[in-house]
Amino acid sequence: MKKYTLICLLLAALMLLASCGDGSSHGGGILPTHASGQLSATKEPSVWDGLPEVDYGDEDFTIFTINTANFRSNMLGQEGEDIVNQAQLKAKLAVNEILHVNLMEYPVGNDMKQFTNSIYAGLDSYSIGYGRCTFAIQMFNEGLIIPYDQISTIDLSGGWWNHAVNDSLSVNHKQYVALGSFDLSTYDYTHAMLFNKVMAESYHYDLYSEVTEKTWTFDRFYEIITEVSTGESVENPIYGYLCQSKEVLPNFWIAADQLTVAKDAETDTPFLACKGEKFDTVFRRTFEMLRENGTWYYVVDGNDVPDVNINLFNGNQALFMDSTFYYVNRLRAENEHFGILPYPMWGEGQTEYRSRIEYYMPGVIPSVVTDRERTGVVLEALNRAYSTMVTESYYESVLRLKNSTDEDSYEMVGLIFATQVIDIGDTTLNATIRDGIFAPMWVRNKPTLQSYLASMEGVVERYLQSEKEA
Repeated sequence: MKKYTLICLLLAALMLLASCGDGSSHGGGILPTHASGQLSATKEPSVWDGLPEVDYGDEDFTIFTINTANFRSNMLGQEGEDIVNQAQLKAKLAVNEILHVNLMEYPVGNDMKQFTNSIYAGLDSYSIGYGRCTFAIQMFNEGLIIPYDQISTIDLSGGWWNHAVNDSLSVNHKQYVALGSFDLSTYDYTHAMLFNKVMAESYHYDLYSEVTEKTWTFDRFYEIITEVSTGESVENPIYGYLCQSKEVLPNFWIAADQLTVAKDAETDTPFLACKGEKFDTVFRRTFEMLRENGTWYYVVDGNDVPDVNINLFNGNQALFMDSTFYYVNRLRAENEHFGILPYPMWGEGQTEYRSRIEYYMPGVIPSVVTDRERTGVVLEALNRAYSTMVTESYYESVLRLKNSTDEDSYEMVGLIFATQVIDIGDTTLNATIRDGIFAPMWVRNKPTLQSYLASMEGVVERYLQSEKEA
């Protein structure tokens, strides 16, 4: 099948998935809304339908952002050859043209202190700020930000907002933040399992077929990594799987369709979801697969995808490696010989793959903003423009065309992005649940989950109490 035909078929299928979503935290991000990737004030008027016709007289609209090593932090684009940056610049100009507003971005360090200090001081310095999901909930609980559903000019039902993800970002039916096409972090922070093609071919593994036929399960994964791993007693050991230690457990429990913290469908309140037998079975099975036979390379420090893992993978010393898509871009510049897979599903009883969004960088609206309606209009315009211009450039050209050296791997990326999942305990509450409880258990190789359930219940209860008081 020619790649162009494949693009059309995949887009049609994925758009159908998006339109049939059930509103839960399972199931897919924002998809491109226009095939050409072009937009101006005089083209594709449908994307602007319902947007107020306003002229802000070239007033500044200031966007605070943070910089980290693990995602694309520049939101408005910059000059250069990168096609996503070019698309961002075009979208920025289109919004400027439509609203007569001067969009300005201020990337500052790796924390939100400058942003929050301006709010404490009562200064209307920033129109919106983008930072870690953990910062967002703290600011909401302190009354520093305005929930999105309290801004009359924001229409969260639009296709440029990520409905599946946003369902995870409300508490007690308060949409304290929301993600849309303007925010690329949900792509950058989505995890996939990469495989070394040289090694796979030498063992005659047909991994793409395993995924398509849904035989790509925990048991099959374990069978393969056990076969290729040599143990660490040899001079140049071969590992089955590479992954930063804190990422291992959430990658696999989410792949098995389990969550640490879920939400009640009626009350929209979080509850501890890892107390059941199924979660405990998945949890223990992950230890059995990766901690008992030398199949996982022990690494604690480093970025989300540590350099030592990349070097081992590129040196044909590991068959599988965990990676976010932000790092896939870097890896393609160094190594063309790898494929992309979703994480294996649990097995019997699971019908769909699940793909983990580790983190996200939501936009928060300061409580001191003097013109809330203007903030809403500009956010609507940015998300509409990016859904037409930038999402396609990132999703199709960067992830699925530039980064995929074969059509099968290309198709896998579509599957991964159609099955995205957020776990509150892995994101919003990651400091206390994922990093505070699960990561140390993994490092110490002590799967003592039951002894921590009471403390995790307390974390969720305190979280709920802070929400009630907000």
